Amino acid sequence: CLTAPFMLVNMHVRYQMQECLSAGLLPLAVYCLIRCFVAGRLFIVWAALAWSAVLHTYGLTFLWGGLFTGALFCTWSNLKIKTWFRWRRAIVAGAIGLLLSAWYFAPIAIWSKYLEFEMPKNTLTPLSFDLSPPLSYILAPLPMPQMSPGMPLFFSYRIGWPVFFAVAVVIASLFTGMRQRSIYSKNMLRLLALFGVAFFLAWTPFPQFWAYMPGALQKVLPFRLLIHAMWLGAVLAACAMGILFRSGIKSAHVVVGLFLVGWLGATAL
Repeated sequence: CLTAPFMLVNMHVRYQMQECLSAGLLPLAVYCLIRCFVAGRLFIVWAALAWSAVLHTYGLTFLWGGLFTGALFCTWSNLKIKTWFRWRRAIVAGAIGLLLSAWYFAPIAIWSKYLEFEMPKNTLTPLSFDLSPPLSYILAPLPMPQMSPGMPLFFSYRIGWPVFFAVAVVIASLFTGMRQRSIYSKNMLRLLALFGVAFFLAWTPFPQFWAYMPGALQKVLPFRLLIHAMWLGAVLAACAMGILFRSGIKSAHVVVGLFLVGWLGATAL
């Protein structure tokens, strides 16, 4: 996730360090919230701290990360009493995270009505300009020329081939003899579905699709949703490694994997 081409471009081309920090913290926040949802109250504080850190760095990552994590929890839910207790723990953790961030956001919410903002005439939104990266850009092995005026010359809207390879391995495992007869097969299907949603939202060839989204969700530029496709793809990569290396990962595998990740990351710019 941290070596994905889009992440490196955020650091070295767009200089969006707050977006990079939030993307780095998001997997930790998701992990803590899943542990809070499944394991018990011990992780409520850790989940609250992690999500508060994400919110302090980039609010849209917090918003969309919460939506995708909540969607994952919905696929795990049923009408049993135990499920309601799980949801209560997750909601309490999220509420504490919001309260921890209130010192920063509450003054903004209270005093913003006394301020006047003049938006630039060339302000970009999902509805005023098509900023959904073309599929050829996302799948390209190397950076592509600029997509539109005002964008850097070699702007790289790419998740990275390792993620797509991992997705292909997981899909193949669900329809071939590699399939694992366990609860993980259902979880891989859930992760694939969420990855598909994140990928579609980032790439959608229908810009007017955003007109039907709630106002708060319209403020994100589509290509920024590649962050969520990246972390979901990273989880699928872990599933793919479990499928390919059932007997265990040896030191040689680690060395080769690090070399490939470094080589692919070096071609991101």
